[in-house]
Amino acid sequence: MIVVALDIVHSVPIVFADNDYLMISGNLSNISDVIAKLEIDLKSANHWMEATHAKLNTDKVKFLIFSKKNAVRHLSDISSKINGEPTLRVNSLRVLGVIIDDKMSWAPHTARTSGACGFALSKLPIQDLLSINNRIIMINSLVFSKLFYASVVWMRPDSASFVVDSLIKRCIRYIFKSLKYDSISSLICECKYCKQ
Repeated sequence: MIVVALDIVHSVPIVFADNDYLMISGNLSNISDVIAKLEIDLKSANHWMEATHAKLNTDKVKFLIFSKKNAVRHLSDISSKINGEPTLRVNSLRVLGVIIDDKMSWAPHTARTSGACGFALSKLPIQDLLSINNRIIMINSLVFSKLFYASVVWMRPDSASFVVDSLIKRCIRYIFKSLKYDSISSLICECKYCKQ
């Protein structure tokens, strides 16, 4: 759905190429009003699309609710509709490669990213086949590009920072041909990527 020139009055439209999002906020005490306003904006978007000979794929319309932990039990029966059809309520949503979950824990994003980085590390060629500059290029392109995309997710003191730290240490060991239990503190300072 393209929300340019729409009569969106209650929600904030966010547009990225062909991925569009409507965000709306409100109090738990008025949640039914918030959902009603969201449905009005979804209906406006659908009318605009029909007028421009486009079609809203209602199968792809999803909604995600963020709330405080103590409010979650009050939101279990909340639903939304578009054209009389219920929209799919999800616990997490992928937005431009970042997985946002309803608890804002970033656990699904952490698991997916660390898994992809770990897989990339496991498929790297034997260190002796590449020069140090080529090993740095491999790490930058196959691991750090994934790890540092939307890196603000890692800026919190929890288990995610441990996972990221562990992955970075594995990368440093690969670049400098260090063994698993070798100290790499001095090597981290030498890494060209870390100096940037």
